[in-house]
Amino acid sequence: MDRDTPAAGGLWRLVGIAFGVGALAVGSYGRLDRTRDPVAVVRELTGRYPMLDVEIPVDRLGPRCDGADAEACTELGLAVAEVRRADEVPVPRCLEQALYVRGCDGGHWQGCDLAMKDDGSCPAPQLERARAVLQFDYDRMVFAACDALGRLRPR
Repeated sequence: MDRDTPAAGGLWRLVGIAFGVGALAVGSYGRLDRTRDPVAVVRELTGRYPMLDVEIPVDRLGPRCDGADAEACTELGLAVAEVRRADEVPVPRCLEQALYVRGCDGGHWQGCDLAMKDDGSCPAPQLERARAVLQFDYDRMVFAACDALGRLRPR
């Protein structure tokens, strides 16, 4: 098909739009689809890049995170953040933040601490929920949770 015909020009515009939307969806996890399961996104990532199986233990941590193990969600987020720092593959934006939020929502103090360190560009946990989780571990004398609670904004 000749690119100069009106039908071909429309087709090329449509292909360009579809490609642009697809690239935007992959690159900005937290901005477009916050309802998407972050563990499923990690599974897709490791499926697309098999060399990540060693660095991101999604087979071990994914089922635990899906089963409401908050610490596993936080650990999975840390593994994703490590891959992002290594800059080996394009990791969707806000993916580790979504895992930290899930960890915080599940009651893991470290997930709350990591989630609250975001610059505000990704979804954050509810401040009161994070404060309650950190307070619980503060009362149990988990010293790192005490430090994290101190970093939260005052009431």
